[in-house]
Amino acid sequence: MKPHAQWPADRKFENIKIMQDGITRPVALWNTASTSPAKSGDRVTVTYVTVKDDKYLRQLALGTTSQSTITTTEVLSEISGAEVDEQGNILFMVLHQDDFRQLTLPLEKTDIFLAGATLDSKLQTIGSTKYKFRVQGAIIKDMALAVPPATTSTNVKTKAKKSLCL
Repeated sequence: MKPHAQWPADRKFENIKIMQDGITRPVALWNTASTSPAKSGDRVTVTYVTVKDDKYLRQLALGTTSQSTITTTEVLSEISGAEVDEQGNILFMVLHQDDFRQLTLPLEKTDIFLAGATLDSKLQTIGSTKYKFRVQGAIIKDMALAVPPATTSTNVKTKAKKSLCL
């Protein structure tokens, strides 16, 4: 969007709408928040917003601040494939709500996920396990098993949980 004539040239702005409990609210994203990688249909959490009674829109409107963050959350997903890119990130193809999506696990978190195994051997043991992902755009911030694997050994459960929490 073109900046206002009196605004500094680096000021950015974007309008989005969010829905919660069936109520849609406009949100004005300012500066860094305006470059959020969230896409239509993503489940998002927006923090540190201002609330005002917008006379033009005739409803409550939200606006971001310099402290605001926008985080996208995926609830349950199944990993259907993965590969390592040239930077060492793991690119997961996940099935979420009957749709495939690519998510990236950054290089600095790949060792935690692999826990000393190779990607191929890890994928063979995953099967149809469901994971909880906390993502921002398509970047995985945290992931964990949605339901721990059924085993008889408590130590195995604990070890698996530790190896998957990022």
